Amino acid sequence: MLRSASDHSKKYPAFTPEFVVIAAHRRAHHEILRHTDAPNSRLTSPTLAWLFMQVLMPFATRVITADGAFPPRFSLYTIVQVLASTLIALMIREIRHERLYRTGVPPRALARSRVRSLCLAAVFGASVPVSFLTTSTGAYLCWLTAPLVLTVAQGVQNLAPTRA
Repeated sequence: MLRSASDHSKKYPAFTPEFVVIAAHRRAHHEILRHTDAPNSRLTSPTLAWLFMQVLMPFATRVITADGAFPPRFSLYTIVQVLASTLIALMIREIRHERLYRTGVPPRALARSRVRSLCLAAVFGASVPVSFLTTSTGAYLCWLTAPLVLTVAQGVQNLAPTRA
């Protein structure tokens, strides 16, 4: 076991940030479901697809930490992130469209979660072509724009009129 741990020691540090990523996705999922009264059957498919993305993340993490052909490896990981974030936004859309949210839930609560998910999907999605055009560092730097994009989007959202 120690020999195997030593042989693969380079790959283990990547799983610490991956835990944080999975935890963030889980938190977002929990956040939207806590606002719902009675999830309908139309939430089942996107929820199961989202769960599949969570299961794929450790595999995608292992791929991104491998050697060779950076853009395809980076793209696989990033596409899993885009899909997971987009699925959260689709769940929120269904909750809002079918009015599955609890009475008293502020209209902006779900809207903020949806904007956050769409912004993260956009940031991750934009990093895919960057990975083919620049170095790996340039592709990863795209991800660092997420807090700025989220801040701007939330500022714009705060200026918009409230809708249910």
